[in-house]
Order: sequence, then structure tokens, then C-alpha cells
Amino acid sequence: MKALAGYLVRKLGECRGKRRLWLEGQFLAKGDFQPGSRFDVESASSCLTLRRADQGCRLVSSRERRGKTLPIIDISNDMIAQTFGNAADVVIMIGDGEIVVRLRASERAANSRVNRLLAKLASGTALSVGSVSHGGGVLSLALHRGFADGGIATHLAFANEIREDLAAQAEAVNPTWQSTAALVAPMQELAFDHEAMAMLGEVDVLEAGIPCQGASLSGRAKNAIAKPEDHPDVGHLIAAFIAILARVNPAVLVFENVPPYQGSASAAILRTTLRERGYEVIELLLDGAEFNALEHRKRYCLVAISKGLQVVQIDPQLPEKRARTLGEVLAHVPDESEAWKDVPYLHAKQVRDEASGKGFAMQLVDAQSPRVGTIGKGYAKWRSTEPLVKGNQTYPSKLRLLTPAEHAAVKGIPAVLVDGLPATTAHELLGQSVLFEPFRVLGKAIADALNGARRSAVAAMPATSRITRPSANLDLFEGAA
Repeated sequence: MKALAGYLVRKLGECRGKRRLWLEGQFLAKGDFQPGSRFDVESASSCLTLRRADQGCRLVSSRERRGKTLPIIDISNDMIAQTFGNAADVVIMIGDGEIVVRLRASERAANSRVNRLLAKLASGTALSVGSVSHGGGVLSLALHRGFADGGIATHLAFANEIREDLAAQAEAVNPTWQSTAALVAPMQELAFDHEAMAMLGEVDVLEAGIPCQGASLSGRAKNAIAKPEDHPDVGHLIAAFIAILARVNPAVLVFENVPPYQGSASAAILRTTLRERGYEVIELLLDGAEFNALEHRKRYCLVAISKGLQVVQIDPQLPEKRARTLGEVLAHVPDESEAWKDVPYLHAKQVRDEASGKGFAMQLVDAQSPRVGTIGKGYAKWRSTEPLVKGNQTYPSKLRLLTPAEHAAVKGIPAVLVDGLPATTAHELLGQSVLFEPFRVLGKAIADALNGARRSAVAAMPATSRITRPSANLDLFEGAA
């Protein structure tokens, strides 16, 4: 079809026990399907094509309405059911002398991603993963290891990150990067670069943690905004993210943010879009305390899995609870080290905050501390409410920041991800990241669910169609059990 003259979503009907396609009126005339003209019908790949042909086997009929003769096409036979199965409605595209009838774009996308994923699971092929707002790839690595724990290999196909230094660090040290496309650009620029997006192709899993400056309570207060979407730099990013999501068509989405994001307009738009696009949406709150992390950070997580996989629940298994102390990860820093500082201005600020009733207090920790509070992106700035280590024997008034390696450890993040970085950059990478263990466990839970979907799909196949040769690495086939 060279030019599109009309586009219509139409429900399929039924006539005498057969599925029916009924088209009528000026919509047909746009393609020169006039009363009395003839056409042929071809069926292929869930698509019907009607082409005008002088000697065609079918005739455009007509009826009178309000003094006008309207063209009618009425097809009611086994071809409709064979082509469209149980689909409730179809898309009709009309051009000059041609009508193409297809499944809706959302349904075609859903069928494509489910079939692609099940085929890869059956063959033991690594699932392709896309990452948006990649940072240093903490989420990518956690999910990669969790999927591996569940017997599913993954490959990071592309990573989008606005900061070139973080992308370069990830490419250098993050083991998920293997022939990975580095997309160093604002996501809103990438999302609407149609040529670049066309070259990416589709992925099986998409993971993202778009910036939270507008959603966090501190971010709203700092920027004096009423809702996350008012943030001038990141409030609009859900639109770009959904554009990327639609283009790469993953079977699985893992999306994380701060807990207040769950009640935002952006989250409402995302979950509704996902449901309309054929996904089951599962929402979780992952709490570091429940996974024995020293940093008790909570994170909102939305998991979307294509409905064709019939997964309606994800069940991350919590570890056995155990007591921990910060001393497990603290390094020895000599008393004479420049890392120890006197910070009288922070003590003075605490006094002022207490006097004004703000409720802010310094967070002083030592080897006996059972936890630390949330450590953010700006930790290197010596912010008063983030953890400061005490315990210098020679100069007891002095405090220090956690080292990057200690910061990584309280989050459970492999220290290799910040190897070689300046301390300020390392703290930025870690401070904007997720805790590692909750998302590794989540990855394992998703892998278990996908393996269950694969087994169900195999069980539903005719026995003569089942593949029974097991993969060399994964138990992917029912016949191998």
C-alpha cells in the first residue's frame, strides 16, 4: 500500500455461526471500492488483503440509504476465523484499490513478543535486555544474576544513559556489557529519533529507573512543585519512556522508582498504557530491611509481563532474617587520615533545625550500628541527614563519610562497579542506584515465572509438536524432566 487513505478499528461480527467482516459506506469509496466493482481476497500471516480487480472473484454490493447508494463488502466464511482466530476486532487500512485487514497493532505486538520469548526459552537462547536510565548498571547486573539463578541467560542489548562518564564506567567494568549498544543521550532525544530507534530492534526484557527528582518528597520540596510532572527537567520523561517501550516491545518490563512515584500521574499513565498494550501489571514495594541490607531503602517496583504468558503473580522469596552491623563492612581508616573532618557547621545546623521544629538530625553511625538510612546521589556533599561515621580515637570530634567501597557494601552492590572512579562520582553512581539483593531476588522470581509459562506452553502443545531435546545448559523442555 503506497498511501493510506483511511484507518479504522472494526469489531468482527458473526453470521450463521461464522465470523463476519462487514464494511460499508464512504470508507470503501476512498479506495475506489464502488458498488458493482470486483475484487480478490488473499489471506496470509493473520492478514486479509482485498484488491480491486476487473475480473475479481468477489463483488462490491450496495444498498440505498437516504437517497445515496452505499458500497458494501460482506465476508462471512471460514477464512475470517482461520485468519484472525478469536480476535474481537481488527484494523482496516485502505488505500487506492486496496484494503488491508489485520489484527490490531497492540495484539500483533503482543503475539510477536510472546512467541519470540517462548522460542528463546525453548532453545536456550539468551534473552535480550534493554536498559533505560542505566546509570552504572546496578539494576542490570542484579536482574542478570537473578535470571541466571533461575536458569535463564540474558544479554544486555542496549543501555541508555544521559551521562557519558557513567556509561563509560559501565562498559569498562560491568559484566553485563557484552557487545552492548551504548546510547548516551537524553531518553527523550533517543525516543523520538525514529532512525536510531528503528536500528535497535526489539528486546525480550526492558528495565528502567527513570530519574526520581520530581517524585521524591525532598525533590518536590526543593523544587517547590505540587506534583512530579511539574519538574522542569524530568517531570515529562514518562512520555519518552512509553515511546521507547512501544518501539522495543518487551515481553517483560521491570520499572523502579521511589515509593511516592506509585501515586503519581506518571505511574497511572504507565500502568494504564501497559494494560491496554496487553500486559499484566504487578506492583511491589521492595524493602532493603527485608533482604538483610544494611541500608534500609525502600523502592517501588512495577513488573509488567505480557498476558499471553499467563503470569499474574511474582513471588520474590525473602531470605531468613539475620542481625547485621555496620562493622561488617567498615574498613580501617587511620586516625590521621584526611578523611576524618571536624564539621561544626553540621552540628550548628542540627541545633537550628531542632529549634525551628524541622525534625532533622545528624545520622551518626559506627561499627555497632545495625543499619544506615538512605544514602543519596549527593552523599559526597556531607549532607547532615545522611550517615557519617564516628569513632576516631585520637580526634573524637571528627567524622568521616563512608568510602565508596563501604557505600557499595551497605547497598549490597559489587564494588567492581565503582572501581577506579573518583569518590564523588562513585557516590553519585551508588546513591542513585537500587539495592542489589532485592532486585537479584526479583530477577530470580521473574525467571521462575517465565519457566512456568514455558512449561505451560509446552504442555498445551500437541504431543507430536513438542520439542523433547533438552538444551545443553538449561532444563527448558517438558520432555527432559
